[in-house]
Amino acid sequence: MRGEKENPDSGTTIFHGLIGGDLDASEKTDERMIDESRVILAAGTDTTARALAVITYHLLADPMRLKKLKSELDAALPDPDALPMCSQVETLPYLVRFLRFPHP
Repeated sequence: MRGEKENPDSGTTIFHGLIGGDLDASEKTDERMIDESRVILAAGTDTTARALAVITYHLLADPMRLKKLKSELDAALPDPDALPMCSQVETLPYLVRFLRFPHP
């Protein structure tokens, strides 16, 4: 974070908050920022992996759900090699409902 201004209003990341916050100046080191980055990365990776595992389990445990989701995806995104836009995916009602609500 060298060269960054220590103004908490100049950014919106956790690192701006740490640098501009109440931490003692001795705690605002590059090493501290690297350690914080590792924690955030690990936490985000674990959360994402867990969510994907739960979703995969529920889809494989209920072939009808899997079939319905695959049908919706095939209809909306016919080219499996093309990366869909977020706006396309967000309009798929079954996918959105499946991802938002807990599963039995």
